[in-house]
Amino acid sequence: MIGAVVFRSRAIDSGGAATRSLQAGVSYGHGIQILHNYALWPYEAEAETELGTISKLSFRDGRKEWKASLKAEQNHGSGEVVELLMCHSGQAANEELRTKVVFNTGHADTITLSVRVNET
Repeated sequence: MIGAVVFRSRAIDSGGAATRSLQAGVSYGHGIQILHNYALWPYEAEAETELGTISKLSFRDGRKEWKASLKAEQNHGSGEVVELLMCHSGQAANEELRTKVVFNTGHADTITLSVRVNET
């Protein structure tokens, strides 16, 4: 929870389920979402996700970061925004996806999602 907003960052498998155990050579999704805005006013947020330094993961076109804009009316959430997340082959490793969220109120926070990339 960030202030009056519940925010989610998750890795998504091909069936749409959240996972923290990824398989090398397989593609996943990285989803970010405002689950619920408990404030009495709308919230807008700019989210930027960056990958860790191990290089077992990349986003579409080999990028190491992606950005999204989210908006949630009072007492509601936003739709989930998803970017393609690719796992590269090699030895198993732990990775982090760090999402910095900046709200229209000026408040900012970072959410870290730790995942395990397993060998093929």
